[in-house]
Order: sequence, then C-alpha cells, then structure tokens
Amino acid sequence: AVLGGCTIMMFGNIIVSGFQMIARAGFTQRNILIAALSLAVGIGFTQVSALFASFPALVQSVFAQNCVAVVFLVAVVANLVLPKDAGTNDAVAAEVETGTSDKPVGTEAPALEEDGDLAPA
Repeated sequence: AVLGGCTIMMFGNIIVSGFQMIARAGFTQRNILIAALSLAVGIGFTQVSALFASFPALVQSVFAQNCVAVVFLVAVVANLVLPKDAGTNDAVAAEVETGTSDKPVGTEAPALEEDGDLAPA
C-alpha cells in the first residue's frame, strides 16, 4: 500500500510540474491542446496496451510497457506539426498594428457597443 501511495505521489508531482511549465510558456490554445492531447493519449494507452500486440518486439518493448514514451512522441510531433501562432490573438494584433495584414482595409466587422448595438461610425 505504501508503494502505491508513493507512485501516486510521483505522478502527482509530474503533473504539477507540467502545469508549471505550461504556465511559464503561457496558456495559449496551442500549448493547452498539446498538453491535453498528450495526457489523453497517455491515459488511453495505459488502458489499451494490447494495441501494440501486432507491432515488432522492439516497438512493443519501448511503447507497450512505457506510456511515457508514447506521450513524449505525441507531444514532440504535435509541437512540430501545430502552427506556432494558432490560437493567439497577439499575431493578429501585430499584423493590424504594423499594417502587414493581408485583409483589405474596411473588411473588419463593425464595432459593437457594450449593449450589443452597433457603434456610430
């Protein structure tokens, strides 16, 4: 029972460390998506480790017994594949501020007042 408690404590520390890293990097949609996808895949693979039964012995020894390797691979691939500016409004604001937006001027949505009515032009 003590060993199980230590294991749970270790995983809790790992999760909190991950939250701290995400907080330092910023809670962007991209970072949250990578973390959520990695966590979901990690939990899923612990429940369905027989998924690797048809793979070669080398792949089975690396991934079937070690869900951390699967999570690492998913996180690295997601980091490489997902666009860096996805989900951030900072890139759009910088384009508007510098005038590098490829949208024609005047195509923005009309401004709304606090009560939802259109603001006077």
